[in-house]
Amino acid sequence: MYAQVKPQSDALRYSLGESLAHLCSGLQYFEHPAAFRQMKWDLAQLEQVAEKSHTVSLPERKAILEDFLNLHREQVAPLLPDIRRSVIYNDANDYNIVVGGDPTDYRVTGFIDFGDAVYTHTINELAIAIAYAIFDQPNPLAAAVPIVRGFHSIFPLRESEIAALYCLVAARLVISVIHSASNREAEPDNSYLLISEQQAWVLLGQWHAIPPALAHYTFRWACDLAPCPTLAAFERWAATAAGQCHPVTSTNLRDTAAWLDLSVGSLDLGHNRHFEEIELFCKK
Repeated sequence: MYAQVKPQSDALRYSLGESLAHLCSGLQYFEHPAAFRQMKWDLAQLEQVAEKSHTVSLPERKAILEDFLNLHREQVAPLLPDIRRSVIYNDANDYNIVVGGDPTDYRVTGFIDFGDAVYTHTINELAIAIAYAIFDQPNPLAAAVPIVRGFHSIFPLRESEIAALYCLVAARLVISVIHSASNREAEPDNSYLLISEQQAWVLLGQWHAIPPALAHYTFRWACDLAPCPTLAAFERWAATAAGQCHPVTSTNLRDTAAWLDLSVGSLDLGHNRHFEEIELFCKK
């Protein structure tokens, strides 16, 4: 199983992305009446699950949940009309992913346990897999990159789906910790619930520390897009404004190495009103 492979290479992660993409491609036009259902692990049900967030007692944890819920409302909800829907597997956790081949070069060969399959946003498949595959990684965002790259190579992502991905990874973790807290409240003597909840909180804290824009730009880069989505608009402006730009300093920075201290306590610049006077601003 994927969870038992140590170490987990970028090649294995890329293979995970590819395999998930093939699965999504195969299910894209599949329909079944039972797939259209309410399910507590469906990321589209995040707001309903969030109603139980009161079971999380620590203030710092509540703050993280609230940050992600607000971010989802502000950044993901407006994108949903452009995000594709289909039946998805919905449970690519690291104990449901089968690997095989040469032990020095494992590849994902299959998935087990389709009991959570549901009709929802297709990109959720990738988000769920990332949430589990980046557990215990020193750099979760870097670990997610080859998964995204492998997925996109087979099942190209829309820009709206890439933009939503960071929040959707968080959504899986948010749902997980809320369910764990709720279950622990119902079964306070179940020590296993505490262990699984703690692992998810560690990753949720790591993910929360990543600026959303950085994650967005990183995922765009993984999909061979310009990291900044407004680059094309800037380049169009720059092409028309080239003759209207004025030098910031009188020093030719192409030919001269110059150190200019722009910090708050700069002794080079003095009072902030000097910033608008080119002679006072420049220092050779």
